[in-house]
Amino acid sequence: MKRPLSKRPGTPADSVRDALTRSQLTEVGAVVIAWNHLEFNIDNIIEYGLSLPEFIADDVIGRIHGMDGKIAIIRLMATDVCLVFSASMRKRIDSTMSAVGECKNARDAVAHARAMSHGAPHITQTSGGRGKMCSSYFLRLTP
Repeated sequence: MKRPLSKRPGTPADSVRDALTRSQLTEVGAVVIAWNHLEFNIDNIIEYGLSLPEFIADDVIGRIHGMDGKIAIIRLMATDVCLVFSASMRKRIDSTMSAVGECKNARDAVAHARAMSHGAPHITQTSGGRGKMCSSYFLRLTP
């Protein structure tokens, strides 16, 4: 859960393995791997949706600025301009892209977290958004 706290809960941990349990580390790894799987599938959607030749698809997709850019492109592909999709399908695509955006926020909170120690077990400092570390946001990890 990502929430603001009124003060810093300690100092950065000397060792992530000492600050977090094996189970917590496993869950962090699972979040990151699941995100990579989702991103791979999003890249495939863009490749097929834009009819990119396989030999340049990775280069083109790699130049799209982050997941927000990829979501915007997929939404654009599903607009009224694209006659392949029905209105109900466009609505499902938009709903799915909103869910991907929510997953991105959760993944970012986990992937950019820093383990903290000294009087605040199971709390890690994480990014406040757009790659900026923000000491007022923390991810509470449950043991």
